[in-house]
Amino acid sequence: MVRVPAYSPEAVAEHAMALLLTLNRHTHKAYNRTRDGNFALDGLLGFNLHGKTVGLIGSGKIGACFIRICHGFGMRILCNDLRVDEELVSKYGVKFVDL
Repeated sequence: MVRVPAYSPEAVAEHAMALLLTLNRHTHKAYNRTRDGNFALDGLLGFNLHGKTVGLIGSGKIGACFIRICHGFGMRILCNDLRVDEELVSKYGVKFVDL
């Protein structure tokens, strides 16, 4: 993620999650296969995000939005930032760590 102050942090965080889900569930490959008439599931199964650990560098506006989304998926969240955001720690169980 990059600094984009004039753009919606929610939109950026949601797009990042959409990309993560696409890679996890292989929807890009499934789209291409079904377009070609191939409905086989070989190699298309992903894994549950619930219980997995995600790591973020930065807990600014975009990072905080992404943290809320990941929390909704039931993920464990590690974050690195210059300052520890106590609200994210208490509300979402974020653990601030060194790189």
